[in-house]
Amino acid sequence: MIQVAAPSSIRDALERHGTTREDVLDALGLLPGARVLLVGDFIADWYTYCTAIGKTSKTPTLSVKRGPTDRFWGGSGLFATNLLGLGAIVEYVTVCGDDWGAGYLMREPPANLSLHVVVDPTRPTTIKERFWVDGYKLLQVDTLENAYVPVSVHEQVAGAVAASIGGCDLVLTSDSRHGMMSPELIQLMKRICREHGKPLVVDTQVSNRRGNVDEYCGVDLICANETEARDCIRDERCGHDVLLDKLRDCLRVRRVIIKLGLDGLMGFDERERAFRLPAVPVDVRDPIGSGDAFLSAAALTFRPQVKVMASMFIAACAGALAVTKMGTVPNTLAELSGFVERTLDDVF
Repeated sequence: MIQVAAPSSIRDALERHGTTREDVLDALGLLPGARVLLVGDFIADWYTYCTAIGKTSKTPTLSVKRGPTDRFWGGSGLFATNLLGLGAIVEYVTVCGDDWGAGYLMREPPANLSLHVVVDPTRPTTIKERFWVDGYKLLQVDTLENAYVPVSVHEQVAGAVAASIGGCDLVLTSDSRHGMMSPELIQLMKRICREHGKPLVVDTQVSNRRGNVDEYCGVDLICANETEARDCIRDERCGHDVLLDKLRDCLRVRRVIIKLGLDGLMGFDERERAFRLPAVPVDVRDPIGSGDAFLSAAALTFRPQVKVMASMFIAACAGALAVTKMGTVPNTLAELSGFVERTLDDVF
């Protein structure tokens, strides 16, 4: 189990903001039925499980025997499955290569999902294959193209967004920095959300490219980890309070969240001002995908009638539950509800 603050610290954080058990349960009840327009890079997450069989004779290279491969929707696709798992109705606009990607996505689409897949002939469908050897991740092999999509693809994506935005309650952009979310499309998303009065929630990542958190200035909700936040403000040494102040001033959003790993999370909300929440203690199996689970729940509870700490508690539980699973397996509403209630029993 990760070493985090005691449940009493979580209770103190909730009570500091006047958040009760009933507030959390009421917010949990709002998850089903939300209509979400999801836009972003699709990634195929492959987990290949291997067994070590020794060292090769001529070079000091580990030799492994390949076993089965589990395949999951990743990137914005993982947001789609997380949102669907929590009972949302999702319009999903994404890009894949002129290969197997479109057929794979559209072969058996889940219930309550409407797909708008734009094919880009200039790129492959993004794959991230992780090789696990005897329980340890040994290697990740990526198939990708990070160049921005051509104008023709941008126009098709923009058309799909314009056609879908009227029927949604909120818009979630998942920017994995693999070319779909060009600066032009980011500006279009911000403008069209303002024009239609739809909240825009953003996830953007620092991976093997420079971050672009600052391009999402003025959105409604943005979530970043500490690395992404420091990359945005170009400050690697300041304390957490200064980090939050600088990021808030830079982005000018209604709510900003900084994930701090074992230290939990901190953020700023235009109504309730600064907030902190310790991490929820769990046994960690695989941390990949926990951020998507966290933000999916945070987005669905980003509503005027939901207290910010009720939203953060549910989101923190969603992220904690996700790391207890091997692979990018989405949470279901029943799983999350049960986990939230058990955690509330410990906290209160």
